[in-house]
Amino acid sequence: MSEEIRLGKNIRCLRKAYGETQEQLGEVIGVEKNTISYYENGKREPDKETLTAIASHFMISVEELMFCDLSENDKINFDYKIF
Repeated sequence: MSEEIRLGKNIRCLRKAYGETQEQLGEVIGVEKNTISYYENGKREPDKETLTAIASHFMISVEELMFCDLSENDKINFDYKIF
């Protein structure tokens, strides 16, 4: 699997696991909804700052985002009481 496809799948899996829309993720990292779609479909790769923002938002490392298979993440639950 190419790195762009793996990265796109990981972004999509994490976004869905967090219950976010493409628009919501785009707002958080400062890009348009269409840009998120391009990332997820492997048509465009985020620049270094955007990649770091995505990883930070999902509380993982850039390396995990780019090179790990995160497709097993179905749903992530938070205990907001601890924050």
